[in-house]
Amino acid sequence: MPVIGYVKTALAVSVGAMVLLAWHHYVGLLHAQETMSANNAVLKNAVAEQQAAYQAARKNIAIRDAQLAQFQIDVDNMRQVSETAAAEENRLNDIFAAHDFTAMAFKKPGLIESKVNAATSEIFNDFEMATAP
Repeated sequence: MPVIGYVKTALAVSVGAMVLLAWHHYVGLLHAQETMSANNAVLKNAVAEQQAAYQAARKNIAIRDAQLAQFQIDVDNMRQVSETAAAEENRLNDIFAAHDFTAMAFKKPGLIESKVNAATSEIFNDFEMATAP
């Protein structure tokens, strides 16, 4: 066989090998594309789930912020009530320190008795109001 026959055969084998390799590469690319498409779908679902979780977390944070603000208002109100009660306690302590009620009760029992009964009734009314359902 002349050299040209060998060259043609070698060329035909080379072209056949290149076509076979190109086909193999093409099939590999199609498989990679299918895999990437499946992975993309999974990732899109994961992103959607994460976004839903993020929105739920933001909603919960907003609810907690509102609850915290209300709690702060309640604490401030309790602080004001406590300060008012402390001022009233100091006022009453000053009154009790300035008077000897035992000696006054012996001298004018009717005066002290009516004041004690009125104050006791007021305290019981306050307890009833505080514990009313």
